[in-house]
Amino acid sequence: MRTPPRSRVDRANERWRIAQDPVLMREMLERHFQPPEAPRFRVQECRIEYLRGGDGPRVAVQYNLQLEDIATGRVYEQVVSGLGYGPGRTRGALESLGRPEALPAVMGLPFYSYLAELDLLIQVFPFDYRMPALASVMAGPPPEILPPILATFGGGAWQVEVWEPEPVRYRVDQRATLQLRLLARDEETGRLEERRFYLKLYRDRAKGQRAFASQHTLFEAVAAAGTPFEVAAPVVYADDLSLLVQCGLQGTSLQTILQLQGVAALPKVRAAARAVAALHQLPLEIAPEAPSDAVARLQRGLERIRLSRPDLALIVESLIEAMEIGFEGEPRPIHGDLTLDHILLDGGRVGLIDFDLLLAGDPLRDLASFAGHLAKTRSRVKKERDQAGAALHAFLDEYFAHVPEQWRARLP
Repeated sequence: MRTPPRSRVDRANERWRIAQDPVLMREMLERHFQPPEAPRFRVQECRIEYLRGGDGPRVAVQYNLQLEDIATGRVYEQVVSGLGYGPGRTRGALESLGRPEALPAVMGLPFYSYLAELDLLIQVFPFDYRMPALASVMAGPPPEILPPILATFGGGAWQVEVWEPEPVRYRVDQRATLQLRLLARDEETGRLEERRFYLKLYRDRAKGQRAFASQHTLFEAVAAAGTPFEVAAPVVYADDLSLLVQCGLQGTSLQTILQLQGVAALPKVRAAARAVAALHQLPLEIAPEAPSDAVARLQRGLERIRLSRPDLALIVESLIEAMEIGFEGEPRPIHGDLTLDHILLDGGRVGLIDFDLLLAGDPLRDLASFAGHLAKTRSRVKKERDQAGAALHAFLDEYFAHVPEQWRARLP
């Protein structure tokens, strides 16, 4: 009996199934990148860092590969991604690209290539079809952002000696954050000075413009109010590159501090809580929160927390339930994505970072985000799990001691 031909949808689903299988992709990418008769490296490991799509022709997948140089035994980490746009369109995207003038890829991998079996445009970081400026920024300073960056060093004739960007976060086809180490020399005096900056690239130009405007407004408000926290100073936004530059803040993330110090870090947790309370009471005119699926996202995360931390899930659930009832007061400035990684501490100073989602809304959204992130701490050691619970209780107690009483009254 003759087998009926598979539909286009069936073939697309099968390709997507393979793209999500790290074992199959390890073998497929190893074959794809080099001729079998002259292999230069082995793909030791393929980890999937990000997936998007599968219910339509557009898909994106991000892999982290470990490549072993056969000749030397040296092992490299390399981010590789795949984009699919549907039959004919993916190959067309590849053909529209010229060869980028930028850093050479690890092990001589092609910057862009076409994986016919899966109809994917394969990209080797830092090359990104939707963020073409990423590769050039990794290679050296774009001329349109260099003058305002060097102006932060003050008077003199400053020139770049070392431009050393390091990726901090990357999501293919969406955004990238780089930490820049910049060493500059004053040609008039010969003095050398090193500074850190953060470079944030966006696929969506409007999001980059909004992020820069929000950071600028927030920075001025914090400076005027004398708050118990700092935020990064914005330097410049290059619209053609969709690139935001801001000064770096000194400090260690609260996540790292808790991991290293445990309950000894509770005074720093309380300092972080006071900073968040001050943010929520900052006089700041910003756009109000539009109707969103924030509660739905928190509830999805709550399901996972119930399985791993049922004790802390009760706290997160009470915060979400209060959000559903609604906030009767004036919308307050909220971070929008408050996690332990977005709070830095340096001695007695607290820094808050990553305000891309800054808006006016319900303060409990930040608390639920923070609590959910802390509750997801994975540890099989009872002591460490108890420390996470102690940190959450300390944070909430300190926070509610520094905000209007009616905010605390919303919770049972």
